[in-house]
Amino acid sequence: MEVVSLRSAVMTNYEAKMFLQEQKDLSRGKGKDKKEKKKKMNKSLMTMCVETSNWLETQPASVQTEENVSLFCERLSQFCQNNQDQNSKNIRFSKSEIVQMINHRPQSAVEI
Repeated sequence: MEVVSLRSAVMTNYEAKMFLQEQKDLSRGKGKDKKEKKKKMNKSLMTMCVETSNWLETQPASVQTEENVSLFCERLSQFCQNNQDQNSKNIRFSKSEIVQMINHRPQSAVEI
């Protein structure tokens, strides 16, 4: 197997859930057009998508909205600007750290 086009990006679980939902909706919509030839779907890929979607439903991503994620990022940015570390520099988080915080947000007071 050869990688033809390499594309990578860091995604939150919410974004992955939305992407899988869009793909599911697109695949269902294609069956309605009789002129379009039926494309064989890879059963392993379909299984992986279904299992991933089911797992994401058990994660905080199941109750997150785009507005919640945007608001969190805005407030985190304000927090970083208003607070300094021990060296008197503004606190900075990498993109991966921000994604980690979004993906692993506490679901209960005990987790805080």
